[in-house]
Amino acid sequence: MYSKLFFIAVFAPLFAAAQNVGIGTSTPNARLHVVDSSNQILRLWLHAPTLATSETRLELTSGTNPFNFLQLIKYAPGAVGTFAGMPKDNLSVLSTGGNGGALVVGAGDGVSPLLFATGTGERMRITGGGKVGIGTSTPSIQNNLHLHSNEPLSGGDVSIGITNGFTTDANGRGARLRMNAYDLGIINNEPTGKLSLSTNFNQRLMILPNGNIGINNLNPAYLLDIDANSSSRAVNINQTGSSSSGLEINATGGGTSNRGIFINNNVNHSEPGNYTIGVHAVSGSGSAISLSPTTTYGLIGECRNPAGGYGVLGISNSPSSQIREAAVVGINFSSAAFTYGVIGTSSGTSGAGTVGYTENGAAGLLGYASPASTGPTIKSVSDAGSSKIGLELENGAIKVSGTNRTVFRHIATAANINTNETIIPNTTLANSATDLLIVTPFWDGVYLNAAIGVYFEATSGTWRIFRQDFGIIPVNAKFNVMVIKQ
Repeated sequence: MYSKLFFIAVFAPLFAAAQNVGIGTSTPNARLHVVDSSNQILRLWLHAPTLATSETRLELTSGTNPFNFLQLIKYAPGAVGTFAGMPKDNLSVLSTGGNGGALVVGAGDGVSPLLFATGTGERMRITGGGKVGIGTSTPSIQNNLHLHSNEPLSGGDVSIGITNGFTTDANGRGARLRMNAYDLGIINNEPTGKLSLSTNFNQRLMILPNGNIGINNLNPAYLLDIDANSSSRAVNINQTGSSSSGLEINATGGGTSNRGIFINNNVNHSEPGNYTIGVHAVSGSGSAISLSPTTTYGLIGECRNPAGGYGVLGISNSPSSQIREAAVVGINFSSAAFTYGVIGTSSGTSGAGTVGYTENGAAGLLGYASPASTGPTIKSVSDAGSSKIGLELENGAIKVSGTNRTVFRHIATAANINTNETIIPNTTLANSATDLLIVTPFWDGVYLNAAIGVYFEATSGTWRIFRQDFGIIPVNAKFNVMVIKQ
């Protein structure tokens, strides 16, 4: 009887109108209010009979559904089994039941950060504004996710790795986004893996495992392979610096068939108003256009600087005199009429379409014909029937060299004299009845005091010089001969 009265006397104040229970406090403000005046720690102890099944569990249940709860579990070292696929051995768990709904871990004032730590150090922070910092307590205001590393041994190396069921993390495989010191790398370490960039559901750039790069090309066959499937420019370079090149290619390989630049335009046009150009190089910003393309060209060099300049400048430092060592070579493989290897056009009152400049005795402009060629090596064309100059030599001389020269000195000998005439044995004149010959006597100790003439003897197919007085041609008489082919 007395014990019941003592319980009522002692605990009745604890069950006041609010029915709050206080431990360590006489003024509880919750259903259970526990106060430890020394360190304010609430501990729940549970000792199971065996270590393998020992756990401490705190559950908060809402409603009548037995699976609608929030739980905090601490498993003892040596506990067997798994929780969510992880071994229970010394595992700590904060989770909800199967019908517990969403789980929120946060700082509710919208100002204070949410911190995650291991050991005695902070590892991740979520600021009140939602910025996430990993490895930093002050995430950048410019980034929603700021990943930072202070590892001194790796030179500030910080990376994000991505792997899947086909890759493993062994030996750095998979994909990585890596910041090493000042360098940023996007890395795919899979031996057969590609790297691609996409926009608007389309792959735009592809890098193959062998290093080939494709732009709008998913299977590039070269180091850089571009597919331009629109009417816009495939590559556009605007170079605004000084003492620099818009595009510079240095071919330093040791092969025998190297090309610095090879451009192959496979489109053919023959209708008026359309054209195809292999290379169209423009220099200067003048408004005048020296050439308006209306057909197909391999190379066009335009200088639009009205103050002066060059459309094409070819420089060769090779000591060889062969044509394959030339600075500029124009070759025309077509057998059709009016096709050219190089065209030089000039619309000024002075200057030239093509200029050959020479020093040290070399040829400034060389016309080279193959042995089977019957056409001219150099041809100057003017309007028919006009008085315009087709060829002008300014302060220069004419020199004819070679074994079959069209300007040469003929010597009358006993072998080629026939009474009043001497036969010209030069093979370039054989069977050339349409040639025009200009012949003058050359005095070299043998004096010929007679008028001379020339004629073509059709039977033998040879040109002959004759004395008009029918006198005998003296031996060792010399004649200057100039042949103009027709």
